[in-house]
Amino acid sequence: MKSRGSIVSFFLLIVLLSACATDPLLESVVRKLNREAEQVGDPFRYRATPGGGVEKYAVGPQTQVPERWNFSFDSRSWQLGHQQATTSQAIREYVLSGESVENWSELVTSFYAIKDISPKISFERFREDFLRRCPTTRFSFIEEFAGGVIFEWQHEGCGDQPSQHEIRRHSRGRMGLLSLSFVEKTNQLAREKRDAWLAILRSATVRLDV
Repeated sequence: MKSRGSIVSFFLLIVLLSACATDPLLESVVRKLNREAEQVGDPFRYRATPGGGVEKYAVGPQTQVPERWNFSFDSRSWQLGHQQATTSQAIREYVLSGESVENWSELVTSFYAIKDISPKISFERFREDFLRRCPTTRFSFIEEFAGGVIFEWQHEGCGDQPSQHEIRRHSRGRMGLLSLSFVEKTNQLAREKRDAWLAILRSATVRLDV
């Protein structure tokens, strides 16, 4: 199991920047290309682009990405598995101790994009794009509050992706949109775990110093 932080390959849970959307099929393609590039020592990696395409880029030094959320984890041991930033977006991914972003059972993702879009509209675009690619996905809008929304989605497999159940929050920052999410490779989160992570997402606050 290898961490992608050392090879700076961008794990895009949010494939379409304009919609901040997750595309499991495109994500799978990008993962495969980056794995193959790493295996042969290719100095290039691949990432998704707005519109659902894939672009090739040269690998550079790892970028230190500040965490833009104040939040806590559950009682288990978590570690930063990957971080990446460009001029317009940044991502940090956390995995359970002993796992990696290439081989995880549960994943926490913190994402930031310089984008003028409301959290509610970003959710709607996210859902629309996701359902086009994975029409059996079930979405539930949990709540809307000042400056943010919380929702969840789940499916029993999409393409070569396993079952997943995610809870996600979108909120406004000073200059863009932020998201914080927890996902497990399961078709249904256990009630206690769902309640715990819903409480974590609700209590999270946006940092104003980064």
